[in-house]
Amino acid sequence: MGTKVAEWPQIVNERTSHDFSVLYNQHVGTVRRVLARMVNSNDLDDLVQDVFIRIYRFQDDFREESELKTWVHRICVNTVQDHYRKKRWTGLLSFGSDSAPEPVARENFAEDLQNQNFVEKALHKLSVKERVVVVLFYLEDCTIEDISATLDLPEGTIKSRLHSARTKLQSFLKKEGVDL
Repeated sequence: MGTKVAEWPQIVNERTSHDFSVLYNQHVGTVRRVLARMVNSNDLDDLVQDVFIRIYRFQDDFREESELKTWVHRICVNTVQDHYRKKRWTGLLSFGSDSAPEPVARENFAEDLQNQNFVEKALHKLSVKERVVVVLFYLEDCTIEDISATLDLPEGTIKSRLHSARTKLQSFLKKEGVDL
């Protein structure tokens, strides 16, 4: 049986300095929140672990040209893109695979659960590129400039993806009977 994500910092910390454990504790909430809005809940723990493995592996490559938060977001985005790329190829090569279920919220309150599931369902109607921009802009409160730096894309492309995502989300909401 694999190591649980919650136990992972202690294992790494035995081999490295205290600094990585501090970095993990400071950013695990953000990483988990960003990934939860972009991937299926069944993949969440594995991807959180993948992000921190990449952070650990490439920590010496951080050039401090941007904020650490921007660099961590970029690693999250790259991990999600790699995940979907791998999943696409796996889906093409497997026979009779079932589609993964929609993400499920972990709230106990019925109304919050319904709202969160609705938002997650709406987000999963977007392409990965659009979802990344929406999550960073609306849910992580990043500026257009920060997203541009994180994704290494022009600001105009970020604005275009946001506009496209808004249009798709409005269409989805209209289909679901939500008045805007």
